[in-house]
Amino acid sequence: DVYSEREKIAWSIVVATKGINGFINDLVDSDEYLESFGDSIVPYQRRRVLPGRAEGELPFNIKSPRYDEYYRGKFGFPQVIWQSTVRSYRPQEKVPRAGDPALFLNMARSIDVRGNSPQNISALNVDFERSVPYRKV
Repeated sequence: DVYSEREKIAWSIVVATKGINGFINDLVDSDEYLESFGDSIVPYQRRRVLPGRAEGELPFNIKSPRYDEYYRGKFGFPQVIWQSTVRSYRPQEKVPRAGDPALFLNMARSIDVRGNSPQNISALNVDFERSVPYRKV
């Protein structure tokens, strides 16, 4: 293992007693952290000495650094160029058929809500004798 069990146990006790926020505060305020990173350096893996190796393994971010803004501009990436329109595909089983409830919203939106204007008719103004058609018996 890279770090000793004593260090793991010590930090797990801090987490158990002070919680995760207390652990972060103690870690960031420790002398080792301030000496190595200070307030302006993003923390990185400083050492990793594995058993059976004479020299420690370099962390990935140091071995393969990302390009900074100067090189990104020089190399011209990232470039996003669309050659054609983006199309979506729906499998035939997923396409709603006539009568499917998924089509109800479009049908409801297509109905004209204004329709006919309401008429002001009172039951007292209706002439029932003249309104009902005459039947011959």
